[in-house]
Amino acid sequence: MELIWNAGIGKVPYKPVYSGLDTEYIVKGSSMRTGRNYVFFVRASNSCGFGPNSEINSIVKMTAPAKMARGKITQTSCGIKITWSKTNNGGSPITSFSVAIRQSNGKYTSVPFCGNKGEAGPLSCDVPASVLEAEPYKLIPGQLLLVRTVALNASAYGKSSSAFSGGQTFKNNKPRRMYTPKLYKKTNNSIELRWTNLPRRNGVEGDRVYSLYWNRGGDREPLSQLVERIADNKYTVTGLEPNTIYKFKLRAVNDCGAGPFSRVETATTYSCPASPSVITTSRDGANLVLNWEDRYAKTNRFNKAKVTSYQVLFETKDKKTSETKLYCDGSNSTILKNRSCSVPLEKVPIQL
Repeated sequence: MELIWNAGIGKVPYKPVYSGLDTEYIVKGSSMRTGRNYVFFVRASNSCGFGPNSEINSIVKMTAPAKMARGKITQTSCGIKITWSKTNNGGSPITSFSVAIRQSNGKYTSVPFCGNKGEAGPLSCDVPASVLEAEPYKLIPGQLLLVRTVALNASAYGKSSSAFSGGQTFKNNKPRRMYTPKLYKKTNNSIELRWTNLPRRNGVEGDRVYSLYWNRGGDREPLSQLVERIADNKYTVTGLEPNTIYKFKLRAVNDCGAGPFSRVETATTYSCPASPSVITTSRDGANLVLNWEDRYAKTNRFNKAKVTSYQVLFETKDKKTSETKLYCDGSNSTILKNRSCSVPLEKVPIQL
C-alpha cells in the first residue's frame, strides 16, 4: 500500500509519503503548513506492479483564525451598532465571532446575541442602550465605549482585536427624569393633573408618551400603573372617593424605553358637604327670617370645596317639601354669603 500526496505545493509533483501494509497513516504536523491544501490518494501493489489510483481526497490544515482588525462603533437612535471585518479563517470556516464590550469595572464581556452565525451571518450587531446600562455592563451616559472582537473556528479562538472605540461614548436616549405632575383642579370625585413636557434628549428622540402611576389612598400602598399611554400633558382621574388621599408619579416613554419616575405628587379629593346647622327662625314684622350656619366650612376648613348654593325647603301640611326660590334662592350671592333669607309670612307654605 502506498500513500501519495502533493506535499501542499499544488497538484504536482505527487510523491509517496508512506509505503507499507498499514491501512492508516498519520502525517506529522511538523511537516504540514497551516492553510495549505493537501491532496492524497493511495494505490496498492503486488509482485505484478501497482494497481490504479484511488479517488483523490484533499484537506486544508487548519489553525485558529488570525487576529481580528479593529472594528467600528456608530451611534443609533436607541443604542450602538458594532461592525467588524472578516479575518483569515485558519483553514476552517469561522463559526462565530465574539463581540466583547468593556464593563464599567473594566472587564470585557461578550454580547450573547452578536456574531453567533460566524461567516454566514452579518458582520455587524445592534446593541440597545437598555443592554449597555444593565448588568453586567452597567455603563453610564458619557462613559467611553470600548469593544474587542475575536473569531472562532473548529480549531480554536483566534487572537482578539485591539480594543476600539472611535471616541464614541455611551448615550442613553431614553427620556430624562420626568417633571412632577401637579394638581391643577379637583372635586370630591376627580383630580386633574398637569405637567411640563420634557425637552428631547440629544435631539434624536422619537414619539413620546407618558405613563401615570398611582395608589388608591393610604401611604403604604405601592403605586401601580393607572394609564400606560398619555399623549397630552394632562390627565383627569375620575371615579374617586371623597376626602381621600391619592398619590401620583409619572414617567416618559419613547422608542428607547421608559425614563426615570418623577417625584410623587399627593392630592386629596374634596369632602362632600355636611348638613348645615338647624335653621333658626325669627319674625321681622310680616316676614319670617331664616338663618343657618355652614358646619361644613368649620369641619373641613382645609379640604372643602366651595359651596356654590344652598337649597331651602319648606315642609307643607301634607309632609311634602317645596322650594320658594322667589324669596329663598340658595344660589343668590347675597343669600349664599349671609346664609340668611326672608319670606313673607303669607307665602310660607307651612302650618305655623
